[in-house]
Amino acid sequence: VLSHISLASEKRIVLSYITLKDVEECHATKDDLGSFVDLVRTCKGASVAVFLRELANDGGVRVNLRAKGSLDVSKVAREFGGGGHKAAAGFSMQGSLSEVKNKTIEALEYLLDL
Repeated sequence: VLSHISLASEKRIVLSYITLKDVEECHATKDDLGSFVDLVRTCKGASVAVFLRELANDGGVRVNLRAKGSLDVSKVAREFGGGGHKAAAGFSMQGSLSEVKNKTIEALEYLLDL
């Protein structure tokens, strides 16, 4: 997860991901993955943290969002059929990691520019 951390949108978004292969190689469980978004969130300077987790059996991608400051990430989560609250939200979406990452960044950039 740490090796996958990257920045987007002029460093306002910090994100990382884990693939099914990563999970299998580490023998991780779903419970092991729960706190990774908070680890990504510790990166300084970004307004929002994103953690993407590839789901099994072509299940798409789970996206967890965490906001810093007054940003309301639940707006983005609801846009994609998810939920949560202002500072912590999430959703699942069909598509590859790359596709879901790009759609999430696009939606967050719109929110950041409001």
